[in-house]
Amino acid sequence: PISEDDALALLERYQPNGRFSDDDERTARKIARLLDGFPLAVEAAAVFLGQLPGTSCRRFLGALMSEGLAELENAALGSPRGVRHHEKRLTATLQPLLNLLDPDARCALEYASLMPPGCVVWDWLESLTGDDFPEIENAAPLGVIDSWALVRNRLASLRLILPAGELWAGRMHSLVQEVIWLSEDFDHGRTLRRLIQHALGRCTSLERNWENRDGDWEIEALRQWSLHLTSI
Repeated sequence: PISEDDALALLERYQPNGRFSDDDERTARKIARLLDGFPLAVEAAAVFLGQLPGTSCRRFLGALMSEGLAELENAALGSPRGVRHHEKRLTATLQPLLNLLDPDARCALEYASLMPPGCVVWDWLESLTGDDFPEIENAAPLGVIDSWALVRNRLASLRLILPAGELWAGRMHSLVQEVIWLSEDFDHGRTLRRLIQHALGRCTSLERNWENRDGDWEIEALRQWSLHLTSI
């Protein structure tokens, strides 16, 4: 965990001017204390407050407390329930971020939640999301940013999917993936079936065009996916 002062600094870092007003700073410190130094939850709160600078810190604090976080404030993190306490803090701070997503970005994020955390394949996400939202695969007019680029940029700006070591992949924190799985409207079975079908289709395509494949990145993607599949 990080200290309360460091948590407050992280919350301020995402503000348009790099700081809160005096009143908001006092409330932000209460938010930092409530999140108990859990960096991922603090960053989610910071991103949300930074995306909507007009949002009252006091209102956000009230929303967190309504989730029952105040009851956890004095909990011992070394107890067997410590992990569940962190998960609850993360869920409470991520949900407002998820509510900012358009349906196409939410769809992409759900597929990403079932990919290896360190190997979220952008091409696969674009294709799978495009199956549900055809405009994703439509060519954009000259000078207009295409729909898929907007989805990628939105997920990156909210720090839900971050750059990885390879250009073809992003990364997503495993705890963020778990929060997606716990969402009431997440159809785990359908999403997993579609992802498996897509991966099998890519295997078939690679086999048919083995001599003409453009690099080996997708072979590595399939290798990591097959290993990950045994754990979900």
